[in-house]
Amino acid sequence: MFIDTHAHLDLDQFPDVESVIESAVAAGVGRIINIGFGPKRWPTTLALAKRFPQIACTLGFHPGDADKFNPESADRLVELVRATNPVGIGEAGIDLHWPNNPALDLQRAAFAFQIDLALEHDLPLVIHQRAAEAEVAEQLEAADARLRVVLHSFDGTERLQNLALDRGWYIGIGGLMTRRTAPVRELLHRVPLDRFVLETDSPFLVPSGIESRRNEPANVPVIAERFAGLRGLPLDAIAAAARRNALAAFPRLVAVPAALEPVS
Repeated sequence: MFIDTHAHLDLDQFPDVESVIESAVAAGVGRIINIGFGPKRWPTTLALAKRFPQIACTLGFHPGDADKFNPESADRLVELVRATNPVGIGEAGIDLHWPNNPALDLQRAAFAFQIDLALEHDLPLVIHQRAAEAEVAEQLEAADARLRVVLHSFDGTERLQNLALDRGWYIGIGGLMTRRTAPVRELLHRVPLDRFVLETDSPFLVPSGIESRRNEPANVPVIAERFAGLRGLPLDAIAAAARRNALAAFPRLVAVPAALEPVS
């Protein structure tokens, strides 16, 4: 059984979410972590997890939603984390790629709050980083060593990779890795086989060679196969490692065989 550790199936791109989950199960993807990345997405993510037993979720503030971070929304997130038992916090971090993103000081404040929240609840923190490796690394390096982290869609350099490996964090591998010209492929040659997880970031980051422009959790086996080729290893070895790692990275994620999880 594969586990997709990062998806956004509550977005408008998935009006057919039930068939998307059925296709994922048919492809061997039995569990999916949906990322509740901001106040607007907390209720939709929780509703999805309630509707489908295949779905678990995280809750947090994406850096693009940092302008919605305030005392009221922070208190609401704390309440939801206590009441709904998510498997992680986030995605959190810093994104300086888009010029219209919230100001850096707002992103840093939302990020710091989520670091503390993850520590308080002993939950993994899912990291979003784009064009902001130095800023993200600075806050993570200063964090309590007890913090557990998953670097979503890893696209960093040796600095962030070395920090992750030194602290026993997990590196998310998805569609970016399938692009033969992606610089991150060189770094992924050196990721230990007990320190990676697989993800799709659905509907984004479609693996190369897939005709559809909408990514889906059913593509996790494609990503696994490409990573196996990159590492020169059998697909079965990568699949087994990915499943073990996902359960270790997200200890609250209950592994139930897909055959026992009817879509309803």
